[in-house]
Amino acid sequence: MTQMTSLNRSATLALWAVTFCAMLLIGLGQNSAHANQFKRVRDVNVSCNNALLCNIYIANRSVSLSSFGFRRSAAPDAQVQMVISVRPALRGGSDVRFLVDGQMVLELDVSMLSYRAATYEYLYSDQENVTKLMKAVRQGKQIQISYTTRSGRTTAPFSLSGITAGFIFADEVQGRIGADNAFMALSANVPTEAGAVADEANVANYKSWSDVPAALSSYFGKETGRCSNQTNDKVRGINGGFSASLDETSALIALPCGYAGAYNFPYAFWLQNGDNFTPLALPVMTEEGPSVSQLAWNIVWDGEVRELYAFFKGRGLGDCGSSNRWKLTDDAGTYRFVLVEALEKDACDGIYKEDLSDYEKLWPIN
Repeated sequence: MTQMTSLNRSATLALWAVTFCAMLLIGLGQNSAHANQFKRVRDVNVSCNNALLCNIYIANRSVSLSSFGFRRSAAPDAQVQMVISVRPALRGGSDVRFLVDGQMVLELDVSMLSYRAATYEYLYSDQENVTKLMKAVRQGKQIQISYTTRSGRTTAPFSLSGITAGFIFADEVQGRIGADNAFMALSANVPTEAGAVADEANVANYKSWSDVPAALSSYFGKETGRCSNQTNDKVRGINGGFSASLDETSALIALPCGYAGAYNFPYAFWLQNGDNFTPLALPVMTEEGPSVSQLAWNIVWDGEVRELYAFFKGRGLGDCGSSNRWKLTDDAGTYRFVLVEALEKDACDGIYKEDLSDYEKLWPIN
């Protein structure tokens, strides 16, 4: 009798244990279903919070317009917002131009954007234009955003590699797969509209090493070339390489050159004049005084004002490093880079300001 009672008690305890574990697992499953979810696909990030508000964004910390993307809540009829992050603020009365692979898609006056000062975000919600932009980015390889702050006009480039996979992931998280208002449905590929060609249209981005002029191959020889580590067998990609037309016969060519780190990517430059290619040097300021460099890191080319911007990061946060800006000048058909601004910060103090206001000015000398 005692043994039977003990067995019953053990069975009861076991049943309670199984029930408790099942309840615990169910609870954990419910919690995980609403937990924050994040995915990075190539250059695109997707972050959805526990309320299933999803942000699809691309970051470029080397410019003051540091991110571009789309945002939508989980509500069934929620609209998609276009979001850009800019610090310092955009200049009043200016416009923001969105170009995909050099073709104008959208031009907006700053007054048409909603500003959130706490997060330095500008939002835009006109669904017709947002959808138009989504369709364009899904077809393109790079979006260039031209904008104006107190520092002047700048163009911020963002790689679109991974954007389709980012749309799919956000649709999965929000349960919109197959819905008419899914990111994938809204961005369905259609023929690109014949829009105005922007000033940046004279920039051709190299898609592969086979596109690079053969005359430059000697610079990329495996043993003796100045950029030998870029591999002449074309194993490495050519992200960021471009040819920018300067006049009827001349072009600026930029190509990856040298060992790329985790967050610093070096480039070299040539002036093409017909079939001739001349390396271009970049004036810099050093502790010993004026000097020249053959490389610039993490570059941004603004074709409208013909300025080259480079930001070498002391570490990934960008709280230390050096920043340079050059103007490509034309003296009777002779092009050269002139140093416009040089900034530097040695102390990696964990404080990163988008406008680099805590960097020391090396040039011009006040």
